[in-house]
Amino acid sequence: MPSLHVQPSPRGAPSTHHQFLKEVTYTVETLRVSGKSRPNAVAGAIAALLRTEGQLEVQAIGPAAVNQAVKALAIARGYLEGDRLDLTAQPAFVKLDLESEERTALKFMVRALKPALNPALNTVR
Repeated sequence: MPSLHVQPSPRGAPSTHHQFLKEVTYTVETLRVSGKSRPNAVAGAIAALLRTEGQLEVQAIGPAAVNQAVKALAIARGYLEGDRLDLTAQPAFVKLDLESEERTALKFMVRALKPALNPALNTVR
């Protein structure tokens, strides 16, 4: 459930109407992928979370883990075809504190795409 923070504009603002600052916070499930993760298993978890939650974050540290994560994303697209869903993944770097050590990870913000947003899924293959 999102939380909402509303803050009116400061006193003496030249505007005759109130300006509002909205801060919405969502909890997003995070999957951490290692270099030894099985891509088919990770893909199944990705597909299940996209079906139920509509989005998730996938994190990977190191080239082997990133490789497994990317393969899992490709496989998950196939798992979602029967549900007429697709996915989009937005990569970014993130700093993680693991065992009192800062590590740089690659994260993928993954979101489900419904057929109305992806006309390619509306065609018969």
